[in-house]
Parts: sequence; C-alpha cells; structure tokens
Amino acid sequence: DVKPGETINGSFIVKNIGDSGSLLDWEISEYPEWGQWTITPSSGTDLSSGDSVSVYVEVIAPDNPEFEFTGVVKVVNSINPDDYEIIDVLLSTPRNRASTFHWLFERFPMLERLLGLLK
Repeated sequence: DVKPGETINGSFIVKNIGDSGSLLDWEISEYPEWGQWTITPSSGTDLSSGDSVSVYVEVIAPDNPEFEFTGVVKVVNSINPDDYEIIDVLLSTPRNRASTFHWLFERFPMLERLLGLLK
C-alpha cells in the first residue's frame, strides 16, 4: 500500500555466474511505463565472473488511488539477448476509507442500518 506520489526505494544485484574468466555486459531493457523510474546503474560492462553490482531503483508512485500496478524489470545480457532475468513488480495504492465504506454499504445495505443502530 503506497500512497500516490510517494517515492519507493529498492535494490537488486546483478551477478556474473558465467564460466571462470567470462565478462558480462548487461543492461535494463525493460521496466514498467507507470510511475517515474530511476535505475542506477542501468547497464554495465566487463563484469568479471563471480563479481556482482548493486542496482538501486527509485520509483515515484503514480497519482492513481485505488489501483494495482504490475510489470517487470528485465535485465539482459547485452551480448546474448536470450540470456536474461525477469523481476516481477507490484505496487498498490490504497483505497481511502470513505470509498471502502461506501462500497461496503452499497453491497450490503443492511450493514449501514445495523451500524446506524449502534450509534
């Protein structure tokens, strides 16, 4: 549950798990179109076998309340595009309480009457 316009930070690791002596050139080839994304670094070259790099991600949530956003971040071997990893992304902006109660009362009108009796 992320508020619309809120900034979320995260990270993941890109690691060369190739054969000894191999070098990995990589890039972020895809990320969701929703929100404002900053990915640092978004690519790299000559990552030695066994070495890794931390990738930092900042996302500013879209202004849409009551919505669930999904997508992927795709990390690709720049030399061999068939070698890639997909990271699933999910971001939900919460419902405001008034609209939640309104929905409940529309669906279950007796609930509103019962709660009114408790006042």
